[in-house]
Amino acid sequence: MNLQNLKLRHKELNEKINSGYEHYLPDTIITRLKKEKLKIKSLIEQELNK
Repeated sequence: MNLQNLKLRHKELNEKINSGYEHYLPDTIITRLKKEKLKIKSLIEQELNK
């Protein structure tokens, strides 16, 4: 994935997590989304450091 796609996915996950809190999604789903967001954030940082 390129940097632009990673940033877009990171933003989408952030919106889903916020929406999840507002709509009382189960913690397991929110935790899974947060883990994916963290992985993408680390990929973004790796791309920026190249």
